[in-house]
Amino acid sequence: MLLSGPTEGCTSSSVAAAQTGIAYDEVSEIYTARPLPLPTDFAKVYSDVDNSAHAQGRRVFHMAFLGNLRRTESGDGMAVTIDRPDIGKYLVLSPAKKTYWTEPFVSRETYAVGSLPPSPAPNAPRVTAFVQGVHDSWPQQTIDGRTVAGMSARIIIGVPDGGGCNLAETLGFVTVFTTNALPEQEFNGDIYAAPLNFAPTILSGLSGCNVQSPPDLLKQFPMYPNFVLYRAISVRSARANLQFTEMGSVVPTFLVMRGNLRVLSDADKALFEVPPGYSLVPRPAPTQ
Repeated sequence: MLLSGPTEGCTSSSVAAAQTGIAYDEVSEIYTARPLPLPTDFAKVYSDVDNSAHAQGRRVFHMAFLGNLRRTESGDGMAVTIDRPDIGKYLVLSPAKKTYWTEPFVSRETYAVGSLPPSPAPNAPRVTAFVQGVHDSWPQQTIDGRTVAGMSARIIIGVPDGGGCNLAETLGFVTVFTTNALPEQEFNGDIYAAPLNFAPTILSGLSGCNVQSPPDLLKQFPMYPNFVLYRAISVRSARANLQFTEMGSVVPTFLVMRGNLRVLSDADKALFEVPPGYSLVPRPAPTQ
């Protein structure tokens, strides 16, 4: 459950006036079996805490955004991090102990614009991958009481033969459902394409070159930057003259689902402040 209450950083200028934001619950899982949950299955997936027979790496978060502020709360409510670029700090809360500490804020970068560095390969050529895709639209559906549009795509990210590189490609299968009826979320590009940014690392190994992400990757998502409620991505790879092959015994699907949405306003700004009664403590020493 999201916490509230002002102390640190709660002056009238800390949060800009007349803002709108969004809060929601998010479930991310890695599926190694079929069928995948449907976009309309959020309530079932959210309540299914023992889904190990179908998926791995289950993570649940309670998220909230207001302007450029972000609050991330673990599904069990035991850890909260609040991004406060307006005061240059992260606020890290321990609700069980009613304590918090601060860390210097570092600007976030989106994964979806080629920010990942190429894989190191001494003396290898440095190239930028190309991207191309085939897209199909889904009929509109109702998710969490909102009308949403869906898209499926087969997106190739690859390196052409020549220039010292071996021909290599990755093929991403992507399904995304979005709505434009909610406030845009800063760095929303991450949720659209983040798993596809493993492609440069895969391509570097296959092609023998240092491969960087294509800068126009988000153009493969014509609904960007609409808010994402459902995203499923799986990736396969291929060398020259080979069919696309599975990476490992199965092709994992990286699934993200969102629901329980509500729009925020300035009246909710206490979500991004330290609650009353919390004590400031030194930052814990890193565990070995």
